Amino acid sequence: MGIAFLALVSPPGWAMASEEMQELDPPVLGRATVSYDGSGAGWSTAGSAVALVARLRLEKPMTDDLSLWAGPQFRFVLEAVDDETIQGLELAAGVRFFPGGSAPEGFNLGAYTSMGRGTFGHPKDDLASLGSSEEGTGTTWSAGGIIGWDWISKGGICFGLRLDLALGTVSLRDDKVGAMIGVGYSLGGVVKRSLPSAA
Repeated sequence: MGIAFLALVSPPGWAMASEEMQELDPPVLGRATVSYDGSGAGWSTAGSAVALVARLRLEKPMTDDLSLWAGPQFRFVLEAVDDETIQGLELAAGVRFFPGGSAPEGFNLGAYTSMGRGTFGHPKDDLASLGSSEEGTGTTWSAGGIIGWDWISKGGICFGLRLDLALGTVSLRDDKVGAMIGVGYSLGGVVKRSLPSAA
């Protein structure tokens, strides 16, 4: 009875404010997210190298503990032994497993792959060509695994940290592949309207 009385006498603005708060704080579980990923990796089994990756990632949980993601990325590699640089545009896709059943938030394990086209530059060694560089293009790729943790605020802001182990192109000129280890982060937000769930 008391609840009904309060409902009758409460100002209409209270109900509207409550509805707006629910819209601002949607359930995180199962919601799609859009994030910017940045990562840096050093060392390579093919020689000293440094890689930097910038990626735009769209991710959608398929179940409580599994999510799929995809997006374009830019990859820069400096192969220190031969002083070769690679710049490439790639399409990346991956899957993440959340043991706690809280996808896309919490501790997670993942795997991914990427492929695209890149250009390389390599300084010429002979004296006659001093100051000039050899250039070319080729296919770049990578594949690896991640261990990470993601947080999502009540307002839907996403932040994540991860450890990344990858195998991929470190030299287009000499067709070298190397393994690299690095760290990365992500910053983004929850998509307001959910993407269609898998049947």
